[in-house]
Amino acid sequence: MRAWKLPILAVAALLAGAAPASAEGYYMALHGGANFTHDGAVDDYFFFEPNQIGHSAFESGYGFGGAFGYKSPDWRVELEATYRRNGLDRIEWDVFGKDGTFKTDGDISSLAFLINAFWDIPVGPSVVPYLGAGIGAAYVEFDDLSDADGPLFDESEVGLAAQLALGVGFPLGEAITLSMDYRFFFVGFLDPTVDSSQPGIGGQSLGFEYTNSTLWLGLRYEF
Repeated sequence: MRAWKLPILAVAALLAGAAPASAEGYYMALHGGANFTHDGAVDDYFFFEPNQIGHSAFESGYGFGGAFGYKSPDWRVELEATYRRNGLDRIEWDVFGKDGTFKTDGDISSLAFLINAFWDIPVGPSVVPYLGAGIGAAYVEFDDLSDADGPLFDESEVGLAAQLALGVGFPLGEAITLSMDYRFFFVGFLDPTVDSSQPGIGGQSLGFEYTNSTLWLGLRYEF
């Protein structure tokens, strides 16, 4: 047998052996792909009013995760856990004692736990577009962030998390679906404390925007 036929036969055997999916039932899903943390404001607060003193820019990153859920003919509800990680590229500061653009080192990562709901739009058997939304919490880690003046942030916080989703599913058999989707994910109420050695901003708790655009490729197995 030619070697190139083996992967094809393996996939065919998997699909043939998959348990038939009913209109309702449980499923498990895995996903992974590219994550893009949006550039955002860095704020301090004066009598609870935000005042922008910086602007952050991030490198491209990655993410992966999984979910367990229950589906009806047109709806799905699931519990999701997902990890994202991106490098912080630079921060442009506009504050007395620290003014200008500073190249940065270090990463920001998040581990999110969400409850999601999806609407599978019934347009046909071979292509299933869907819309979704989710809410939960995320553990966000500021991992050894630093610039030319020294350490910036090195701590973790927990914040309220939410996401919106738009995607399409391609059934590969009666129980397996390949999915491709876009997700807008954000975490609110993050205010890490700047290292005390930083000029102009040392020791301050600053509001940090953390919003992401994520492109997922996933597999869902229904049983």
